[in-house]
Amino acid sequence: MTINQPYPTPMSMPRSLKMAIAGLVFQALANGLVGLLLVGTAGGEDDTAGPLKVIGVVALLWTAVLAVTAALVGRRFRWVRTAVTVVEALTILSGLVALLNGSVPGILGIAIAIGIIRAVNSAEGKSWFTA
Repeated sequence: MTINQPYPTPMSMPRSLKMAIAGLVFQALANGLVGLLLVGTAGGEDDTAGPLKVIGVVALLWTAVLAVTAALVGRRFRWVRTAVTVVEALTILSGLVALLNGSVPGILGIAIAIGIIRAVNSAEGKSWFTA
């Protein structure tokens, strides 16, 4: 740091973290779409309407969590790396439950979550959040 430069030069965000943000945004959009579809179509009087609405509301709440974590990655708070890791670990657990129930698309969610965890915990990711 020089006299003319009171603050360190801002570090550019690593490409892997940009891809992690894209993955979080994709997850948020997909969860939001599923949540809206479940809440909107579960209006019947049968026994499945209530549980489908609950699942839809949970999906919409999870959408908000994913969107907030995606927005915070660029803020470089140290705790965000841990928060993203926890959120994605829960996403992996959700994907495993989906796989056990026969939903093959759960593999995509697991793969995206693993990629995001690897990105935020890589050397570049760690230096981004600790700089």
